[in-house]
Amino acid sequence: MISFTSSLLSVRRTVLVASIALLVMTFVVLVAANKEDRRAAIATSAEAIESSAGATVKTKFAERFGMLPLSFERNAGQSDEAVKFLSRGPGYELFLTATEAVLTLQKPHAPQFDEFKRPLPPGKTTPEANVREGSVLRLKMIGANPSPQVEGQDELLGKVNYLTGSEPEKWRRNIPTYRRVLYKDVYPGIDVLYYGNSQRELEYDLNLAAGADPKQIRFSIEGAEGIRLDKSGDLLLKLKHGEVSLKKPVIYQLTKAGDRREVKGS
Repeated sequence: MISFTSSLLSVRRTVLVASIALLVMTFVVLVAANKEDRRAAIATSAEAIESSAGATVKTKFAERFGMLPLSFERNAGQSDEAVKFLSRGPGYELFLTATEAVLTLQKPHAPQFDEFKRPLPPGKTTPEANVREGSVLRLKMIGANPSPQVEGQDELLGKVNYLTGSEPEKWRRNIPTYRRVLYKDVYPGIDVLYYGNSQRELEYDLNLAAGADPKQIRFSIEGAEGIRLDKSGDLLLKLKHGEVSLKKPVIYQLTKAGDRREVKGS
């Protein structure tokens, strides 16, 4: 018989967020026969080398950015008042309210080029190209506490600033960021902990105190065009601009030493 007196029971699911691949353009320079063409070719080669170096820097930056931990920023007026914490990343935004997690996925821009097949900078793209299509997915906890206690945990060094507009009094400065967000007593005896794993994927744990009834936990999903289970038991949600995966729940008990002991569930 398993005792839950001094331990927590956790149910984990993983939400895969979309990522955007960085396209690196490579240019081939053809050397002309005459001197003028050679000079032009040398100049073009220099531009190509500079462009390649810039692309390498951007690629390294993207790789390093991908290694940063998923973080949550406290809502200090930069979002709707219903939002408690939010997280942003390449191609997605996540909003945590009192009773739901709202994920927005944006369709990547198609690259635009000039007459020389060079990528256009953002400021010179057409207005139509700047229109972002997206999908919205809502994961709502049914019958949950409408006013849970919410707190950020493991504060990070990074701060967020929103300096939009010409009125300084409306700017938002030094907004703290956190590694995890805890929702206390979402259901009686049940907490929810949101955090990111090493792959920058969102995960959440449902922590049950001794005697708490797991049958209280119920979710509704809005915004999915299709829902299906794959062979491994993961729940796949089809969206207009991608697919979100809710990993098969893993149930475990924490021992006094802090080790996980898997528990079978139905």
